Amino acid sequence: GIVVDEICNIDKIRIKVYGKKCQYIKALPLHHSQSEVETTKSYSIFEYLLKPTYDFCQELLSHGDEIEVLSPTSLKEQIHFQQLSISLLGGVIHIDTGKFLILCKDNLF
Repeated sequence: GIVVDEICNIDKIRIKVYGKKCQYIKALPLHHSQSEVETTKSYSIFEYLLKPTYDFCQELLSHGDEIEVLSPTSLKEQIHFQQLSISLLGGVIHIDTGKFLILCKDNLF
């Protein structure tokens, strides 16, 4: 079913979509308010006017690193934190320096 969160306010949400995922998002919009505001060869930026519900956040997370939240900052931080949590569960942490830490039981390599 559809989740309606009475606590969330309507926000202008901007996401950056990379590669072939752009065509997918164009063909199957994430929300009826979707509009494409920028297009390049390597990415597109989409804008939405909606309440960032749990369902919407899960949809964003389901696309992995092919989607990046640009704004609002609160949603960007929330999604980044959830991606980090998922990485921790999977045993790999990506650090912004481009290095990877791999967790193996109690050892850090």
